[in-house]
Amino acid sequence: MDIQDIVTLIHAVDETDVTNFELEEEAFRLKIDKRDRKGKAVAMVSPVASMPVMEQGVPAAADSGAGKKEEKEEPGVKVVTSPMVGTFYRAPGPDADEYVRNGEHIEAGQTLCIIEAMKLMNEIESDYAGEVVGILVEDGEMVEYGQPLFKIKVN
Repeated sequence: MDIQDIVTLIHAVDETDVTNFELEEEAFRLKIDKRDRKGKAVAMVSPVASMPVMEQGVPAAADSGAGKKEEKEEPGVKVVTSPMVGTFYRAPGPDADEYVRNGEHIEAGQTLCIIEAMKLMNEIESDYAGEVVGILVEDGEMVEYGQPLFKIKVN
């Protein structure tokens, strides 16, 4: 599949009521998602090897950190990363309180969030006791394996 095929698929999804489209081939996985994007389709290419992330059919920077923020290592701060691909939720339900908030003290084993994958709700627990000093993902956002979710200042 070349870039023109991907652009054609993006336009096809844009012109329909389809909100989510995934295609997996040997070399890559293509995901086109219109949710929370003001109706415009956005394609995410997940490589088997290193491939650029694409939005609206335009390649992102080809470096290995494309699309990711540079995270400075902070002494005493641990980063909790996503153990899977899925949808990030800060609370157990739409009307429920968030599991944790910035500035809150947490214990090891405490639930931080839920990641929904294949209609299964997976509770993500902290490996660390300490203070939540950063929530790095928005509620309802898609997350990738290994993506930073929380910063915890350990005790």
